[in-house]
Amino acid sequence: MDRPDAVGGVPAEPVHQPAARAGAGRRAPALAPVPLPRHPQGRVRPSPEPVPLQLPHARETARRLIPFAPGMHAWRKAHQDELARLLGCRQSAGRHRSCSPMDQHILLLGTVHFSRVLDGIFAEKASFPAGEAIWADAFMWALNQLEYPYLVVNGADHNETNTRLGEIHSLLGADVKMVVGDYLSIPQCLKNKACVQSTHHNPTGIPPHKLFVFDGFGQDVGHPLGRKWHLTFYPQPEKNFTYLGLTIEHYCHKFGVVPAQERSNKVYILGKDRGYLHPPAPTLFPETMWAALTNATGVEFTIGTQQNHALAARDPATLAPKDRLLDGIADIGTLDRDKFIYELQHHKAVIGLGWPVQPSTPLEALCVGTPFINPVWNGRRSQPDRSKWHTQHPYLAQFDPPYVYNVQDQREDDVRLAIEQLLKTPLDAPFIPEDMRKNVYLDRVNQLVLTDWEAAASSSSQ
Repeated sequence: MDRPDAVGGVPAEPVHQPAARAGAGRRAPALAPVPLPRHPQGRVRPSPEPVPLQLPHARETARRLIPFAPGMHAWRKAHQDELARLLGCRQSAGRHRSCSPMDQHILLLGTVHFSRVLDGIFAEKASFPAGEAIWADAFMWALNQLEYPYLVVNGADHNETNTRLGEIHSLLGADVKMVVGDYLSIPQCLKNKACVQSTHHNPTGIPPHKLFVFDGFGQDVGHPLGRKWHLTFYPQPEKNFTYLGLTIEHYCHKFGVVPAQERSNKVYILGKDRGYLHPPAPTLFPETMWAALTNATGVEFTIGTQQNHALAARDPATLAPKDRLLDGIADIGTLDRDKFIYELQHHKAVIGLGWPVQPSTPLEALCVGTPFINPVWNGRRSQPDRSKWHTQHPYLAQFDPPYVYNVQDQREDDVRLAIEQLLKTPLDAPFIPEDMRKNVYLDRVNQLVLTDWEAAASSSSQ
């Protein structure tokens, strides 16, 4: 992954990763990991006669449940070793010097979003929305900071993943506090006798109160204990989901804010597919708007789509309508995460097209001092209750200039006025919503893990 050593006068910093924690997926392979300070509880002090760690059986089991072979990503070996350690600690009742009181708060992460992060998705050109991976990255970062042990478990499909999760849970028992899946895997676990706990078939399986749906968009999959077991990107109190949220501060802080005079005179259009510019996607702005705004303001527009690489050599006249660019838009193609953030740093603003809903890119942009132009449709900005607005980013709609410019759909003048205003009042510092700051997010994750979910399940069933 290419990473500038210094951007905007701010030197890049290494991503903090605990040296011995299996969950520490390396986001910046070229940088040396910096050991984190130990958790205040620390490691248990070794007894005068340390109990030997019984590893042979544990290692064999770990190799079977978290396979690793040459050519696979190294994190799999680290997680395999961590599982062997946790099994050994359970066998020794936690008396070995490698064991910690934190080993009583294990999380099993069983959705592909986590493995994609550890596989290095951010070093690749993003050909699909990576919001879930960014959310997963933040969650693992928080677990590392808080020193909660976790294992990323996956298989060839949901069934194999769930079967492995069920067996690992049966081996680690009460020390497992949470098993995190997604809107597809959790319903399948609940039907898989090798995964979920049942009195007759699998008494040591995963009880429903430990199963959590990791789904940023709040799809109700019918968890038997209710919506509190659904974790979401953004607050949705009216739906009674548990707000986990995310933070990007731990990642974007090293990039810094580029002064306005050093930025290109461009606005970045949020969309990784040219199909977002054409029906049946919501077409919220006139097709002629982009070229007209360039003529009116001098600002140019760029977009980064997957079609740019595949269709670069094609004659534009031969392209299907859904693959065509509109006049006034230049396509720079998809980029890896660091290069993408570099582009955000060097644009004057980011503008949404209406889809996808609640993307993470505007948060990344604001974190490097780049404002977001947020389209509003099927309603009017004159409506004082912003929760009634239909907008691309309902969470960010609560904010105003110079951070977020909420513009009405089909109103070219709204966009022009927003661009003129943001050019006059550029940001000179990051903007991070208070509930997405690192310390606030860490508190939320800590509370999530320490909550007595078994007691919560009992109260919800009464």
